[in-house]
Amino acid sequence: MYKAFGQSSAAVVAQRLFKQTFAQLVGQLLPAPAMPMTRAWSADQLEQACAAAWLGARFTAAGLSSAPALLTTLDPLLQREALRLCSQPEPASRRSFSRILRYFSLRLPDARSHLVSLLDPSRMAVILPVPTLSAVPEPLQLGLDDGLASELLLLIELYQAGLQDDVIVRRVREGIQYLLALRRDVDFLEQKYSVFPSSVHPYFQEATYGAALGWPKGDLGQVLLLYEANRLLGDNELAKIAELIGLNTLLRTSREATDVIGAQFYQGAAGVAHLYRRLYQVSGQVAYREGQYFWLDRTQIWLDQELASGSYSYEHRKGNLSHGLVGIGLVLLCEVAGMEWNWETSLL
Repeated sequence: MYKAFGQSSAAVVAQRLFKQTFAQLVGQLLPAPAMPMTRAWSADQLEQACAAAWLGARFTAAGLSSAPALLTTLDPLLQREALRLCSQPEPASRRSFSRILRYFSLRLPDARSHLVSLLDPSRMAVILPVPTLSAVPEPLQLGLDDGLASELLLLIELYQAGLQDDVIVRRVREGIQYLLALRRDVDFLEQKYSVFPSSVHPYFQEATYGAALGWPKGDLGQVLLLYEANRLLGDNELAKIAELIGLNTLLRTSREATDVIGAQFYQGAAGVAHLYRRLYQVSGQVAYREGQYFWLDRTQIWLDQELASGSYSYEHRKGNLSHGLVGIGLVLLCEVAGMEWNWETSLL
């Protein structure tokens, strides 16, 4: 609100909430100043840390906050948690480790040394093993919900930010090859809408497909990944595949073909609209812009209905980025203000 409309009161509120969120997060992790951290970070705490890093960078750039001093308190705690995940890997460790990489990516350039340490090939081999068609012991998510697509997009972003290590290029290439091997032909008559599965359990040779079209799962995340991978690898065939699949998704507008039934960002129309916006930006394909406008219209229609029915009357729905009003508001605000904040990077 402050950046879009220049409201100083909004900036004051934002800073106050930022400090409250930070204090709450640190208080959960360190109940007493001298007490060492022994508990693992929860998914919610990692999400809060990423949001704090994203906000802190923008407050600092605008001269609004002493965010660096606050965030340097989190840096060693997250580094310690990442090393713990590497030494004691669990089924959820891969996703948690990726979130920590995301946190430090949002802290660049200050966190460069942390990233160099965590991107060590030996650690990557343990915590982010290259997926193969027969060796992954648990289901692997493939979308933007801390799945393979978000993992590879993050590595591409880190490479573009200056961490130009061959291990990143190799890991992205291997991940793309794995993903492309999972493609299937679509057939709307047979209700086969998605080209890529939402998850895969290679150990049992099982892939889960569905009709969902949105942020956490569906073909849009993979299409965005293929466009970005082409920019990194210089493989124009990836851009051709991305466009073929991406344009196919524009034909899916019904509830049956998308599983979209509401306005919210995560699994609703706002997230679909935002992804088409991103695809338009990375490819210049005008058809994606038209898809964005279609889903923005749907977002507004559903939002009016949901507000009238009291769907967002609970506080956790009002202030929730993924499932509440905040994510919807940011999608609409970006379009109205014509500004790019890349706020969704805190979710990837």
